[in-house]
Amino acid sequence: MAIVFQSQQDPWGLSALGSAFGQGFQKTKLLQEQERQKIAGEERLQARKQSFGPLLDEALTILQDPEATPEMKISALSKYGQASGDTKTITPLLNQVIKDSTREAQSKADYDFLRPVYENLGIPLPEEAPKGISPQAVRSVGNIATPRYESESDKLAAQASSEYGKNIMTDYEGAELSNTRLKQQLNLAESGKLPTPSMVKTMDVLGVPLSIWSNPASELYEKITQENVRDISKIFPGQIKNFEIESYMKTIPQLINSDEGKKLIINNQLLANKQKIETGQAFRDIVEENNGKIPRDIQTQVMDRTRESRLRNAELYKENIERAINVTQYPTQKVERGTPITVQTARNYINRADFEMRKNKEKMTPEEYRAKSEELAKKLAAEDGYDPKSF
Repeated sequence: MAIVFQSQQDPWGLSALGSAFGQGFQKTKLLQEQERQKIAGEERLQARKQSFGPLLDEALTILQDPEATPEMKISALSKYGQASGDTKTITPLLNQVIKDSTREAQSKADYDFLRPVYENLGIPLPEEAPKGISPQAVRSVGNIATPRYESESDKLAAQASSEYGKNIMTDYEGAELSNTRLKQQLNLAESGKLPTPSMVKTMDVLGVPLSIWSNPASELYEKITQENVRDISKIFPGQIKNFEIESYMKTIPQLINSDEGKKLIINNQLLANKQKIETGQAFRDIVEENNGKIPRDIQTQVMDRTRESRLRNAELYKENIERAINVTQYPTQKVERGTPITVQTARNYINRADFEMRKNKEKMTPEEYRAKSEELAKKLAAEDGYDPKSF
């Protein structure tokens, strides 16, 4: 801005500078007042809408009622419009009623009935003539996105349901993604061709790095252990105890060094993934049945639908935990075929056989059980390469 010296009495142009400041101040004040009025207007509009929220809810309820007549539906909408002055909300609703009508017989009656309603509210009557109002059209009107005024508790409940859904779908997608790798590695482990370094890498991907077992007293070990306890408890709530999960995790360093142990680790992760996928599918089904909306009791509905799968998969997971503990307590390994077996190794195979037969023990006499147990122990030892004759 150039300052012009107008006279010797004002050599510094102070009067022009003061005028410029004055104009700037007035402009700023005007903008502030306009902004204040805008905010106040929005607050008044919001308060007005909230005060008539129940009327809108009532109108939408009637719109979705298949037993309500067209007159009842339109009357409810016009009642809200006249009371609130909010023609913006009801205009598309009224238009939709006419546009989606399908019953020819009622067309003129509907149109004549709507004409004074539109004129009274100052809304232009649609040019397209109606064809009557069908129950399907009435139900579709209720699904049109319209403002809803909720209490704070309702908003918090909706947020919690939404967050619950996001977590479920994140688990669902992660489980599907990791299943491909796990199934490939299970095939390798079953054929004895899964190298330990590859399994170590898989454990890193699953968030259980083997390096933490070098110092069980460290904070990292405690952190990862607790995270896994929480994860499994969330997948199978109430089915698997914390100490069972912790006991299982302690066996992992030993399990990873044998094919049997690798299979146990992979199978347990596949079971956890299976439950995540079944839970995610239940969530998707419920939302689809609810016209794409997450119901407030979504968690209860998901738990009800997945109860049987959770019980079944949790039972299999617990059996694998027990098997993992047995495998680490009584270790066995593959050897060169024909290797003579030692007494201690033979005892380990007998204990392994006892574990596998534990559910049938009460169905046999003690003599039958001992004979079957020894037979199974010899079979397991022979599969690993030991000479069964030296058993």
